[in-house]
Amino acid sequence: MVYVILHNNQKSANRAGTITFIVNNMDNQIVEKKRIEYKKDDTLFEVLNSLYTIEYKETGYGHYLIGIQGDSFNIKTNGTSTWLWFELCYIKDGVSYKDTIDFNDYVKQTVSTGIDGIELKDNMIFAINERDNLHNTSMFNDSISFNSYYNSIKAFRIIVYVLAGLFLIAVVVFLIVSRKSNHKITVRELCILAFMSVLLFVQEELLVFIPNFQFTFLLLAVYVSQFGFKKTSLIVFAHVLLDNIYMGSLTPIVMIPMWLGYMIYIGIIWLLKNKNIFLLTLGAILGAYIYSMLFLVTNIVFLKINVYLYWIADIPFEIMLISTIAFTMIYLYKPLSRKLGELWNKDNEVYIEDNGEIL
Repeated sequence: MVYVILHNNQKSANRAGTITFIVNNMDNQIVEKKRIEYKKDDTLFEVLNSLYTIEYKETGYGHYLIGIQGDSFNIKTNGTSTWLWFELCYIKDGVSYKDTIDFNDYVKQTVSTGIDGIELKDNMIFAINERDNLHNTSMFNDSISFNSYYNSIKAFRIIVYVLAGLFLIAVVVFLIVSRKSNHKITVRELCILAFMSVLLFVQEELLVFIPNFQFTFLLLAVYVSQFGFKKTSLIVFAHVLLDNIYMGSLTPIVMIPMWLGYMIYIGIIWLLKNKNIFLLTLGAILGAYIYSMLFLVTNIVFLKINVYLYWIADIPFEIMLISTIAFTMIYLYKPLSRKLGELWNKDNEVYIEDNGEIL
């Protein structure tokens, strides 16, 4: 599934105007072409939702459209092998609108940022294209083949499978080595790791309606401090797999940056876990920001988004993420680490905190 990649605020129109709305189906046929008037402070989603039957999902990043129906057409995607793709045309300065569209009079833009990130502008053209994994219909061209894109996706899927295979081999080796060492993983410890994996996943899904507010990075930091890097990496792998299965986003564009981002994050925390809380918090913020920016790389390569627009639109949400991490790390990291340490080291008579102090 292709998700809303960029965090979106609903953008309201600065003034009243008129747009041209186009719907292309999978057969590259324009099934709807209509001039629509809008008022000041209207949003694109509100305008379309008032004129058409729109099927959508509410996500933490805005409205994710999966279908649209009018009097003479009905396009419904499944969100996995088919989805809706948006395109924009802004009329150039000094050019007047004409019913016969000449794209030389427009500035064309492909959009992957979700409908809430699009601002209504007078005489713009907005197109919704029905799309699948192999081909895309476009208002700009008669037909666009996505064979090169699809081959890249297949290559990335192969990479994912190879990485997953190597990871599973590493898990088996780790378990064998642990079994031969004095630090065997007991059934009790496996149960704790499983429960903490579930906790990590559930809290994130429960808080998805609040953009960039979650305890994921805090919990991963706590896990690293008590379980170590190896065991926490098992939790990361399980979390990435569960999250993408649940959200229907088993695609390299999402899975690879997510997994690499989390691994980089827990690596930074592991290196700084014995430092003071403020330095650790700065490390957590850096790791979380790297995690976020890794998605930018795949979006640039595969979805051809505008880097500047992506970064600017993402600033409020990055501030929200940084604020959440700073607050939770400073006030909750130590007490949670202490409690988890008591549970994890229940058989020990003393619990040694990260800074070496015996409690």
